[in-house]
Amino acid sequence: TPTGDIRVSVDGHGYRHFLTEQDIPAAATLYWENEPTHLSEGESLTVRFTGATNNDSLQLYLEGFWHRRAKGADFGCPICAAVVVIPSQSEHEVK
Repeated sequence: TPTGDIRVSVDGHGYRHFLTEQDIPAAATLYWENEPTHLSEGESLTVRFTGATNNDSLQLYLEGFWHRRAKGADFGCPICAAVVVIPSQSEHEVK
């Protein structure tokens, strides 16, 4: 069973903005964001999973869509994320 934490953040533009954190996550438990996160060009959603034991895994579910500007350029992507810890390396990061 993990003893560390799960952190969800938006990376981009030279910094990391943390959205949510779950200390000592329980196995086979779904953790989710209550509000959508808007990603702009150059940003990525990152989930960091620390304190895992060998063969633990992390399942990440994302749901979202793209907004388009009038000229057709990508504007943003509202995303809702949910994370499930599946027990059994020290640190995993998913982008």
